[in-house]
Amino acid sequence: MRTGIYTITSPSGLFYVGSALDVPTRWKSHRSALRHGKHANRLLQAESDRYGADSLKFEPVLAVLDREFLFLYEQTVIDDREPSLNLCRSVVRNARGTLMTYGEAHAAIKAMVSPVEEDRAKRRKAKAQAAMDLMVKQAEDLDRALSLLTRAINP
Repeated sequence: MRTGIYTITSPSGLFYVGSALDVPTRWKSHRSALRHGKHANRLLQAESDRYGADSLKFEPVLAVLDREFLFLYEQTVIDDREPSLNLCRSVVRNARGTLMTYGEAHAAIKAMVSPVEEDRAKRRKAKAQAAMDLMVKQAEDLDRALSLLTRAINP
């Protein structure tokens, strides 16, 4: 299964529900963060710290063929199973409170990130231009100094 829903269960019986476009890669990412004590989910990290990352059981739950419905299926599994280690019980909702498709969520995230990236690019460009202006000014100052020196030596 590539795209789908999965659970991560602790020996204590507490569990987490997640979804991914590439489930095996996502599991590797979870496991690596947990082993290094850097997982974003503090509850899951606490279980890993208590029992060890290798004791957590990873199980694929549902293969999702159409990624547009990935969040819908994840929300259904969360609502049905009531996981104790999920920090948030809601997957991705729009302003109207209805569940977004993967495409809608991706577009919404891209719309939020794009202005930030554009601002960073503008700041980088302004910084590069300021550095270039400074180099041009320094070159002009050196040229003037050389010209004055040349006139002083050769009157």
